[in-house]
Amino acid sequence: MKRLAKLVIILLACAQINADNSVDQGKRIEMNNANIRLKTQIADAVNEINIIKSLEEMKTVLTALRPEMLKIYPTYCLPDGKTAGTHSIQLSDKTIQVICDAATAGPGWIIIQRRIDDDVKFDRSFEEYKDGFGNLENSFFIGLRNLYALLSVQQHELFIALESLSGETRYDRYNNFKIANENARFKLLSLGDYNGTAGNGLHNSLGNKFLGYGSAIITDEKVTNNGWWIDEDRNGLESNLNAIISQWNTWPVSFKSVKIMIRPIMQTNPSCEAKKEVQSFGTKVRDWLGY
Repeated sequence: MKRLAKLVIILLACAQINADNSVDQGKRIEMNNANIRLKTQIADAVNEINIIKSLEEMKTVLTALRPEMLKIYPTYCLPDGKTAGTHSIQLSDKTIQVICDAATAGPGWIIIQRRIDDDVKFDRSFEEYKDGFGNLENSFFIGLRNLYALLSVQQHELFIALESLSGETRYDRYNNFKIANENARFKLLSLGDYNGTAGNGLHNSLGNKFLGYGSAIITDEKVTNNGWWIDEDRNGLESNLNAIISQWNTWPVSFKSVKIMIRPIMQTNPSCEAKKEVQSFGTKVRDWLGY
């Protein structure tokens, strides 16, 4: 109602300007220009109202499509981003339970590995690492098959959160985390750009296949009994968070807890730039109208 009242006032002002024929030519030109500006502002305001109505309709449609969107983007933890705990995610062939994390690095993260106690042993075979193990409420590994299924949908970022025994926390973050399929032993294909405070300890694992207990690539059992991306020259061995004792060569301390998470990166659409311009213009119109 406030918007309509303001538009009526503006229209009356325009009518008054048009009715005033007693002013001199210079004043008439000035008023005519003001009239044009007012009409333009009215048209812009009406357009903004239509945009708002369209956005409201779009919100309704997206809400209705949410269940289908979750099937298309199974790693989409963001709808439940503010709700910590266990959630169901639909993969192409099954439903799995995951932990969504919003407290560590913002909303939308899925925890794929966590170590907070010694009750769960991580010196496991490659077969066990493929299927996953542990307790979602405590220490666990999500499983390489599940991880590959999650990552194969779209681009993901990786977040590694480390806490020392003294309570200090650091992290490593990568913006394009990819692994190969099972036939390639879940080789670490990409990490993307890095930022963080724990020293980029994962970079020596790039290009390595995933090894577990009993792997034949390295014959030393002490090396192969922990699942990680390690090559025949032992690159990657020095930063193995699944080792009997978690280790990170770029921050060589004893850890109280370790947490590894992934989150999908929403791809930028060219139309988003146009949307930003509309939003910026809309803000100006709302400021002018005073609401």
